[in-house]
Amino acid sequence: MPLAVIGAVLAGLIGPEAPSGGGQPDISSVADSYDGFDGAAAEQLRRDQCLMADVLRLGGPAMATLAQTGLDQAPEELRATANREYWTGTPLATAFGQDKDAVDQTLATLETRLQAWKEPLDGLPTPDGFASRADFLWPPGISSGTEDFFDQVGYSKWLGEQYWKDESRLYEDPTPTADEEIVQAVRELGDPLYSEADPSLPSNEWQQAFAEEQAFDELLDGFRGTSADDARLFLSTGGFPRTAPEPGSLPFRLAV
Repeated sequence: MPLAVIGAVLAGLIGPEAPSGGGQPDISSVADSYDGFDGAAAEQLRRDQCLMADVLRLGGPAMATLAQTGLDQAPEELRATANREYWTGTPLATAFGQDKDAVDQTLATLETRLQAWKEPLDGLPTPDGFASRADFLWPPGISSGTEDFFDQVGYSKWLGEQYWKDESRLYEDPTPTADEEIVQAVRELGDPLYSEADPSLPSNEWQQAFAEEQAFDELLDGFRGTSADDARLFLSTGGFPRTAPEPGSLPFRLAV
């Protein structure tokens, strides 16, 4: 669940002053921390850990080694390792370059390996079943002008994909978004519940209503779009929950 949604549950604890009149007050965002819990830091830590997991799955050897090291680091050190501004020469960007150089070096050795194929065969008589001397001496496909051995097994293609990998894709949010039908269902459920906060409400109730209004706007029109899982939670609970899940329960463990 995104921080904006969690903030809606906690909004009554800390927030801007309630309006004194009928006009909309000048307000700041409702705080997202309570009892010493830093929600922003917890969210950042989870994002950094998720990036390391993605790098382990999608990156090359150097990036994977760095990611594994990062997952064992303290949050402050992990923050530096997981810096997403790769265009500034971050640790991950350096490892990405090392992996690309390694692929380039491997590509350069393939022709040498093809040449080495015939060395132990040179001087031997051509066995029956070969159309020509070249068919016997060269790797499969070379003499006929078709794909060479590394092309046939897919190794050249795989190396090419690694070399031309778009670095920015390693940092894309893989969270699936809800389709239009689900988004419309979220809108129809939330519009009556989370319209503009009534300025005449008591302070705590107004803060709650305002935080939920902000969270609903973020859920529908946030930068990353509407997460499919956030939409599922919203629809399954009939909106934003007003109470925290029981400690130790499955919903509690999923949330934290």
